[in-house]
Amino acid sequence: MRLDSFPMVQQAIAAREKLVMQRECGRFGVTIDGVYQDDTMIEQVRGAVVAELNRRIAELDDDLVALGVIIT
Repeated sequence: MRLDSFPMVQQAIAAREKLVMQRECGRFGVTIDGVYQDDTMIEQVRGAVVAELNRRIAELDDDLVALGVIIT
């Protein structure tokens, strides 16, 4: 990895860690027009939210690998 890439790597790692934490905490809140929805609605959208979090984590992983970081 080139030293001038280090700030980008730090930023990507921080973003990745935040997404992983959001995915693993298991608690979601859903609002529609500023109104929080009930547990039934949350369960209906949970799969889509987790899938999108996984997609974003994978995208960051690809970026990090391109910068020379080994993801374990």
